[in-house]
Amino acid sequence: MTKDNISYYIDDSFILTGSTTNCLPRIKNRISNLANHCKYFYIGLTNRPKARFQEHRNSDGIFWDRMVVLYKTTSLRKEGDFEEDLILYYKNSLHSVKLKNIKNGRQGALSAPPYYIYAIFKY
Repeated sequence: MTKDNISYYIDDSFILTGSTTNCLPRIKNRISNLANHCKYFYIGLTNRPKARFQEHRNSDGIFWDRMVVLYKTTSLRKEGDFEEDLILYYKNSLHSVKLKNIKNGRQGALSAPPYYIYAIFKY
């Protein structure tokens, strides 16, 4: 976990890479475990985690407590598919009332890789 001002709350200590098929169960398990202990959570995609977390903290109306960076790839298409799959999964799960995603992902235009799937949490 990095400890400068903004990123103190960013957990980037265990970022998965590789096949989304292999990583998906582990990521769902990690998000579900964290969601069990939070009021709200949000799943997103970025190529700049620190800046994106700061944007969330300044504009969502929720002072998010933690960002967990979950997955990294150089493929924006793969990452967009993965983000959408995770959001849809949680919209249809026991955690749906805590999920703050309104849309199913793929809203932002991202520039250069690497790309990251993340989840933010309010406790």
